[in-house]
This record gives sequence, structure tokens and C-alpha cells, in this order.
Amino acid sequence: MRTRSPDRQVGPDYNRNQRQKNNQQKQVTNYAPIDSELLNSTSNGKIGAWYNELTTETAAICSEESDTVSESSPVVYYIFDKNAIIRSAENNFTSTGSKIPQWSAVKVIETSANGKYIKVESVADSTQLWWTSKSNGVKSDTSSDSANYKVLYNDVDLLSAPGEKEGNDKLEDNCDYQILQSFTSTEGDYAQIKYVDGEESLGWIKDASANLATGAAISRRDTMEKLKKYLEDQLETAKSKTGADKISFVQGMLYQIEQFSENIAKDPPVYPVIANLDRNPSFSEADDIAKGTFVPHELTGIVRGFIEITEFKPVEEVDTVSEEPTAVVEANQNESISPSRENNPQQLEARLAGDLNAPTLDQTAAEEPQRSVGGSRHSNIDWNSHLGVPQYRTQSDNLSIPEATCNVTAMAMTLEKLGNSRSDVITAIEAKLVEGIEHPNLVNLWKSKAEAYFMAITTAAGNKNQDSYKRLRGGNEGLIGKESDLAKIFKDHGQMEDLIDFYLYLREGETEKRKYIFSTDFMDVVPEEINNQDYQNEGAFSPDRKYLGKKPFTAKHKQDIKETLDAGGAVVLSVNHKGGVKGSHIVSVQSITSEGLIVDDPYGGHAEDYRYGESGDLFKGKNMPGSRSDYEYKNEPIYNKNEVDLTKRDFTAEAAQNLTPEEKRGDSQLIKWEMVNESKLKSNRRFVFYYVTYKKN
Repeated sequence: MRTRSPDRQVGPDYNRNQRQKNNQQKQVTNYAPIDSELLNSTSNGKIGAWYNELTTETAAICSEESDTVSESSPVVYYIFDKNAIIRSAENNFTSTGSKIPQWSAVKVIETSANGKYIKVESVADSTQLWWTSKSNGVKSDTSSDSANYKVLYNDVDLLSAPGEKEGNDKLEDNCDYQILQSFTSTEGDYAQIKYVDGEESLGWIKDASANLATGAAISRRDTMEKLKKYLEDQLETAKSKTGADKISFVQGMLYQIEQFSENIAKDPPVYPVIANLDRNPSFSEADDIAKGTFVPHELTGIVRGFIEITEFKPVEEVDTVSEEPTAVVEANQNESISPSRENNPQQLEARLAGDLNAPTLDQTAAEEPQRSVGGSRHSNIDWNSHLGVPQYRTQSDNLSIPEATCNVTAMAMTLEKLGNSRSDVITAIEAKLVEGIEHPNLVNLWKSKAEAYFMAITTAAGNKNQDSYKRLRGGNEGLIGKESDLAKIFKDHGQMEDLIDFYLYLREGETEKRKYIFSTDFMDVVPEEINNQDYQNEGAFSPDRKYLGKKPFTAKHKQDIKETLDAGGAVVLSVNHKGGVKGSHIVSVQSITSEGLIVDDPYGGHAEDYRYGESGDLFKGKNMPGSRSDYEYKNEPIYNKNEVDLTKRDFTAEAAQNLTPEEKRGDSQLIKWEMVNESKLKSNRRFVFYYVTYKKN
């Protein structure tokens, strides 16, 4: 590791997309474009990448009577094609059966009359001369570039020459660099770099355009670091307050965050002057709050801390304010069902049209605003979906199959990141429930369809002991036979991820389809249909699934993920988590940093020494025997089967907002680049199996 500073800086990464917009002219200079003439010409299946000027220069002195044209060229080219055949000028440029070593640095000294072949001289040894096809090399751009660059990630190999697979050193991510020369080939784009205050070359890096940043990207990085520090201090202030003062302060902060996030999302971004931010901001629901705002992904974790405070009543209020009456308890207990607004045709129409806050039949204008289940306890705003900051969700407390629902749990966080709430899922379910029914009764439809859904899960699991984990609540808490009771409370108390699973059941008619939720043919179903209930508008998102299989995870993949998150989109990642055994797991990507990917893992925390391809388990560690429950990585749910009131069990939306530390071990986990890069190829797989991006249109 090369080090220039005793204080190694590790912080958020840089906005590559903005850099490309602001420095478009410099990019043309720094990275050689592909020659339009050669886009249609191939040599051994490879596309050349030369400047047009080479053809122009040689054509000016080319004679039809001569076979070759002499040329004096100080410009360096690189033979990037591993099949660069050496040809004989004396024998009509036929193959000699030999090849030029790949990545040889050469100078062009002659060109054939037809412009298809060139004679090159090795830079390392001037006695080495070869004729080869023109399209086998790429020109190095040595034009001056005064821009200062920083490396985006701390795992970038420093190569002694282009084409090397890995180097002995890695670039330090807190140093300033300049580009000496660069080129782009079908193998990637390379840059030779030096320290800003240095003279000599440090070496080469691959995928320079994805690994280097300057300009606006640096401004974003620096601002995010300062904002994180400011928000950390403000969160500590919030925690020191009590009662209504605490809630008022936190809601004021969330409103402030919403305002500066809206400005940061502009093109170009407008960053707040932190010294001028109000340290005691106020908020009113009458304020004209922005729509579609998303918090910068670098701030997700700290903003989540503010939102969590709004999900509870202050202690003194809990002691003095009576809660709503219990909705439904287990069989043989007293039952009471609150009036359903969906029995009113006008209110049903309003709800399906998108008015999620349509009042209940017995609600009066004097009452406080309706609170959204799973949202804030102090306003009618669901801050998670409103700010694009997902609530951390664990699959271990799911009512459905806890061991097999990382998919729908990750989708719940994806939906919130994209601005959709639990209420939106409810609306989608109700639209599905009333399809083809002339006079729907939603109360009865909810109960009958939800009961059928729970029965389907129970039936699919069968009676085999090894499949007991596939039953409701993983076969725990004695819920088999209580499907009818569960159906009565599902709408008002079900978690968002269980409701998504229910929606898929209504859509597909079976419970197993959840495992295809991020497949190529299925990955856009849930976000698009829930976001767009009339199914007529153009899609709000552009999903794209990158299947890696046995291919390595590269800087280009990092760039794709970063650009998606920078623009307010969402990303999910599939990783192989069972050592050398096939088996992938889905996590929600929260952010990308110099050190790695920050993810929300619905299953639990990670053992840092885990490497795919070696004996071990992501949730146990390297060479660790026994079950995952023997280690403090897997999320541990609360089994309160003795609680007869089903609405107070651990699988409800309210309980999901009040997780114990043991239930949220997977919150904001850092997958370091070392884990990704040092994992091995096993069973035609690597650690990163695939990822899906949801870019906002």
C-alpha cells in the first residue's frame, strides 16, 4: 500500500456521473476514443481503437505505386490484442505464425499502402520490428492534463504495465494524482499516473474512468463527510432531549434534511452551507414539503437514526395516553373489528385512485391526522419512504418463512428506497383483491384471501421435519391452525415484507414465486405495479440485472452501482454465503464507499474472515463448525408464543419498528472489498453472484 499521509482518510466515494458531465471536454482528451473507421473493421474478432489522425497522416503521404509508407512517429501505441499476428511484408502480409507479445509498447514506423497493416518498433528494444494489422493496437494519449484526481476505492491495483492482472501495491485513497498518459481498448481503459507533486510514474491502473474522480465528485465527497459529522452531532442532541421537545426537534431535523437533500439532487447540485444550518429547526405538517426527495445514500445510516425516534411515543406519553383497543386476539378470545372504510364505495374509489389518507367512516375533522401503520407515531408522514431511507428490516421476524424470505424483505427496503410505503403495498393488494368483482367487500376479501395464503404456506411445507422451517414463523409459536385468526389482523398489523409476499401470492396463485422476485423476467413486477396502480403510465424505474456467475466483480460494476445510488435509485446484491457450496442470499445495498459496500442484510451480521470458495459461512466465519445460532451474527427474533394477543407478537409492523440489538445485527454491514476480491471461484461462482439496479426514470 502506497502511503502519502500519516492520517489515512476513509470517507464516502465520489460522484463519477457528475464529473463526466462537468469535465466532458477533458474526458475527450484523457481517454482515447474508438476510431469510427475501425468500428466496422476487425482483426481476429477484435475491434481496434485508434485515432482517426493516424489514417489522415498516413493517407497524406501514401502512394498507390508503393507498398509501404515510411513514417516517423514519437507517439506510443500498445498492442492490446493477445492475437496480434506478425505478418510478412515480403509475402503479401501473410501470417508468419508468430504473435507480438500482448501489451507491448511500440512506435509506428511504416504503414501499408492500403492502410490495413503497420510496421512497429518495440519501445523497449528498437531492434524488434514487426508488421501486424492496424487494428491490433491502441494509441496512448499523452496530452497534458492538469486535473488532480483521487482514487475512488482502496483496492485499486498499481500495475507496472498495462495488461497485468494484479499489482503488488494498491493506491492510497487519500492522495492526489495526475495522469501522464492513457488509452482505451476493448480490454478496458488504462492510465499511467503520478503524484501531483511528483515527477516519476507510479505505474498504471486499469478501468481508470471508473476508479478516478475529480471536480464535482470531490466536492460531493467533502460535503458528505461534513454533513455526516453535523448530523451525528445533531442526533446526539436529539437523544439528550425528552418528551415533546425531542419529537419536535427530530421532525424539524427531518424537514431540514429533506430540504437540503432536494437541493443536492439538483443538476448541478446545490450543497448547504453547514455553518448556516439552523441547529434547532422547526416543522409543521402544513409546511410545503418536497415530493420525491431522496437523501444522499452516504447519509442513509445516520438519517435512519432520526426516523427511528419518530416511530415511538415519548415515555411520559406512553404512561398517560391510552392506546387503541386490541383489534383481534387468538381463537376463543373476545374479538372486535374496527369499521372498514372500504365498505363505503366512494372511499374505496378514492383509495384506489391514490388517496391513501381517505378518512374512516367515524373520523371527524377535529381528530388528528390518520397515522400510517409502520410510519411515524407523531405525524401522517412515513419518513422512510418519503426520504428514500429504508427502515432496516430483518427476515427473522417475518410471519411467512423467516429462513427463506430474504428476497421479499430486501424488496421491502428497495420499495422504500424508491419512495413506496406500506400503504402503497396495501393499495396494490386491494386493487388485486377486487379484480373482476362487481360489488367487492374488502373486509371479507382480506380475510378469505389472507387465510388461503397462510394455508398455502402451511400446505406447501408439508409434514417433513426437514421442511419445518418453511412453515409459518418457521414452525415456531404454534401458529398452525390459527390461519383464520392471523387473517383478521393481517391488513392492520402485517409487516411490509409479509404483505409483499401476499401480493405475489395473489398475483401468481402460489407462494414459491417469491424466489423469482429479482430474476430477469420478474424483477420489475413489484416496484412497477405497486408504484403505478393503473398500469398505464410509463415505468418509473429501469431495472437491470447484472449476472456475474464466474466473472469477477470489477470497477465497472462499482461505477454502475454508484451512479444508481447517486441518482436516488436502489440496488440489491446476491452473494454466495455458504463457503464452497452453491446458495445465494439477497441483501439491500445502502451505500458504496472507499472501503466497500454498506448493505442492510436481512439475515444478520457478517464474519469478516469469510471468503467464498473456502470452508466457512458468511454468518459464522472461516472454518467454523456448528449451526449459525451458535454465533452472534445471525439475527435473533423474539419468540413470544405465550402472548395470546396476536397483535402484540414479534411478527407485526409495530414490533418491526422496535427491534432489539440482537434482531438488527445485519443493519449497515460493511462488505469490504477484501472479502469480494479474495474470495475464490468455486462451482463456477464467485462471491458476488448478481446484482440488480433500479434506476429512476
